[in-house]
Amino acid sequence: AFFSSLSVELQQRWKGKTLCGFVGTFGEWHGVEVLAQSVIHAIRENPTIHFMLIGDGKLRSNVEKILADNNVEHHVTLLGTVKHHLVPFYLSLCPILLSPHTENTDGTVFFGSPTKLFEYMGMGKAIIASAVGLIADIIKDNHNGVLVQQRDPVNLAHAIIRLAQSPEHCAFLGKNARHD
Repeated sequence: AFFSSLSVELQQRWKGKTLCGFVGTFGEWHGVEVLAQSVIHAIRENPTIHFMLIGDGKLRSNVEKILADNNVEHHVTLLGTVKHHLVPFYLSLCPILLSPHTENTDGTVFFGSPTKLFEYMGMGKAIIASAVGLIADIIKDNHNGVLVQQRDPVNLAHAIIRLAQSPEHCAFLGKNARHD
């Protein structure tokens, strides 16, 4: 029902695509620049993948530049800030949700338990997350998500491609994530 209420432009853009979703503040630790770089690699292998990024922040212009410089911006929908109650509806359209966190820019270890990770798990979606800090304790690789190396856009892209080709594995991961 929510899909039919989207603009015709978004419906056409997303029709027949595997949507990969992200929500965040576009801060350094959220890994949005790595995510933008992974788009380049992922769509070369599978142009039916489309990325939906929800949020805004100081690195958004960097993300837009990476996408534009590599002529892949049409494979990404940057929704910007959306009303909080709409976030679950947008993410529900995505079989794959992304959490490409990175260690802190000052070299200190990432310490945190991102709320988005638990929201993703609660939605019962396949999750691809960086193996940093407590995230690596929460996500069990190939059980309730897929862990990737931080700051490695190729590794992230390969994980996205693998999951996009396996709806059954996405369902398995999502079921386990929801259970956990």
